[in-house]
Amino acid sequence: MRRCLHALWQTKELLMNVSSKTLEGTRLLAANVGSSSVRIAGFTADRAGALLETLPQRVLPPGDAIALDGFQPDYAVHRIVRGLKTDVWCEPLSENIKAEIESASLLAPVHDRAALAFVERVRAQVPNARHLVAYDSAFHATISAARSTYAIPQSWRDLGIRRIGYHGLSHADAAARLTAAGIERGLCAHLGSGCSIAAIVDGRSVATTMGFTPLDGVVMATRSGSIDPEAVLYLLRRGVPLEEVAEGLNARSGLLALGGDRDVRVLLAREAGGDACAHVALEIFVESVAQAFGQMAVAAGGIDALSFAGGIGYGSSQLRERICHRLAWLGIALDASANAAASGDSCLISAPNAIPAWCFDVHEERVMAERALAYLSTVERALNHAWDQSSP
Repeated sequence: MRRCLHALWQTKELLMNVSSKTLEGTRLLAANVGSSSVRIAGFTADRAGALLETLPQRVLPPGDAIALDGFQPDYAVHRIVRGLKTDVWCEPLSENIKAEIESASLLAPVHDRAALAFVERVRAQVPNARHLVAYDSAFHATISAARSTYAIPQSWRDLGIRRIGYHGLSHADAAARLTAAGIERGLCAHLGSGCSIAAIVDGRSVATTMGFTPLDGVVMATRSGSIDPEAVLYLLRRGVPLEEVAEGLNARSGLLALGGDRDVRVLLAREAGGDACAHVALEIFVESVAQAFGQMAVAAGGIDALSFAGGIGYGSSQLRERICHRLAWLGIALDASANAAASGDSCLISAPNAIPAWCFDVHEERVMAERALAYLSTVERALNHAWDQSSP
């Protein structure tokens, strides 16, 4: 009991600014460092444990100052794409956890080094805030071994090499919305600078397209997506330096390599002007996403609905239409007017009598704050129970 109390007492440092009886009034800053932007939002917990968005979501411009508009967080929770833990939603950012994230950052080089750098920016501006991390892969911990295990030697699998999956915060938000709508089998597409599709059954992830790292899966803005591993070995045998191969696959591939630009808006405008290179790049992207939807439909055992999120998924009606045109065999058809006019937090864009299709403006920052508050609530309950048990 003493050892348990000692561990809990060390953890209590996280809660020193919070009432011992309630988390009401706790202020959380969610910092979402992505591959192409940094988004933040601030939340305050009410008496019932719900989160009120008291600092509206915003995209930060480059620079040192973080515009908080007077919001003073008790806690900051940071999105981490690829730590060493793949089944933990949230935990405190201790020096040991920071070292774990740094050691794993080679597997998510576009994201996690930038996330840790942003932690220091927040610390400099809000020195009294305590920091937690929210892992992007935890949502996919429910994927079975049959779908997460690679057919590679056991000694390699012992190193933790398996399908892990990412965009979990986005997919978790989309899955919750589909479940609330009564959907049993849903396919969720997060299409942005990074892209992945997940198969959802009863609100849980059962398959996803990204693998051991965020490089795997469909064609992305600057990432190759899935390619034959032998192609990488071929480059190395030809003398291409390892770092050049890694940088090329992560930062010089995808739409940028195919069409000369990573921005689908630029490529669509060039395509409309007759640019054949832009047309081919977009067709390859659309085909890649459509094939992934088919793969995920098999994993889900069918499809009752699908959703689009992310900068491309939510923002491009043209690409949604082209993707869904290839999915007509699954019963997918869009209402042209609804698709073109889609806006707001959630919008149904499917044609009458077709399988429902939604556009979701997912709020990853709210998911992060909810997971952080759930963690803090768990710590508080454990502390109160421990003190109750130790009282004479």
